[in-house]
Amino acid sequence: SLDLSRNQLRGEIPQGFADLKSISALNLSTNMLSGRIPMGDQLRTLDDPSIYSNNLGLCGFPLEDCVSSSTPTQPETSLDED
Repeated sequence: SLDLSRNQLRGEIPQGFADLKSISALNLSTNMLSGRIPMGDQLRTLDDPSIYSNNLGLCGFPLEDCVSSSTPTQPETSLDED
């Protein structure tokens, strides 16, 4: 069990969390975490979204999918025929 809730943690969750082998409970709630939740076999077993609650910048399983900002957008073109 690892409870890191309410520790004012900022930024992304380190990929190393996905490599933890024997963790059965994790609480990262009420911090200032952001970015994609790392993918890993052990983290996928921790599928209760409440362990990530109150981290408004987090996304990915088991939360909502991340919106990619790297998708290029096409500028609008105007076809004025004067």
